[in-house]
Amino acid sequence: MPAHSMGFAIESEEQFMEYLDLVVRTGEQTETSFGRKFSLVFSNGEEIVALMDEDNEVFHVNFHHRKGMISPVGIYEVDTNEEGELTGLTFGSMRPEEETNPESGVYPFVFQTGDMEVLEVFQQSETRNVELAAFANQVRCFATEEEFDQKQDPEVPLSSESLVPLGIFNDEVNDVLAPTILLNGVVIDAQLLENELSQVQYWQLTVQTVGSAYVVFASLDRVTEGEPAVGGIVSVEAWLTGRFV
Repeated sequence: MPAHSMGFAIESEEQFMEYLDLVVRTGEQTETSFGRKFSLVFSNGEEIVALMDEDNEVFHVNFHHRKGMISPVGIYEVDTNEEGELTGLTFGSMRPEEETNPESGVYPFVFQTGDMEVLEVFQQSETRNVELAAFANQVRCFATEEEFDQKQDPEVPLSSESLVPLGIFNDEVNDVLAPTILLNGVVIDAQLLENELSQVQYWQLTVQTVGSAYVVFASLDRVTEGEPAVGGIVSVEAWLTGRFV
C-alpha cells in the first residue's frame, strides 16, 4: 500500500526487484549490527529502505515518506516474531503528557519502521521524536462538518477530528497486528506531488486531528468520495510508517 500511495508503479515481483536493485546500488549505505541498511530518498521525499544481513540477503523492505509530520511519541514496546526477530512494528503513544510515563499519550497506536538499528537497542520505554507518514488505502472527502456527520454510522458515530488505531485491536477474526489507523480530520494543506520515477501524481494532505496533525499520502484512485480541499473534512483508512529523528 505505501508504495502505491506515493506513485511507485509496482505491479509485479519483477518490478519490485527492479526498485530493490536500484536502492541497493544507489542508496545511502549504513553499517549496522545486523549487516547493512540502504536508504534511497527521491526528489519529493519518497523513501525506500532495504535491510541486508551479513549473508547479503535482503530481509526487510520499508516504504516511507520524508515529508511526514514529526511528533513526540512514547515508545513502549517493539514487536517480534515467533523466532524472536524484530518485525519493525512499534507500539507508540501520541504526545505523552507525563515525562516519566511514555504510555501517557492521547492514544496508543502501532507504526511500521525500517529503523531496526534503533529497535535493536530498545530496553525500556522512552519518548522519541518520530516522523510519521500515513499511506491511504481509502480517502473520503466532505465539504463541511455537517456533510461528514450525515455520512456517519448512527450506531458508532465518530467526531470529525478523531483517530482509531485499528491495527492495535486484535480479535478472534483479525489476530494480526498491523500499523493501520482510521483518521478523521480537517485538511489544512493539500498538494499534488509527482513521483520522479513513474511520473505518477499523488496527493499530499496535511490533516489536523485529535492530538496531532498527520501527513497523508494518497494515490488518486484511493480518493473514493469527493475531492480533497483545504478546510474540508477527510476520513482516511491508512497504513502508518515512522522514522526516528
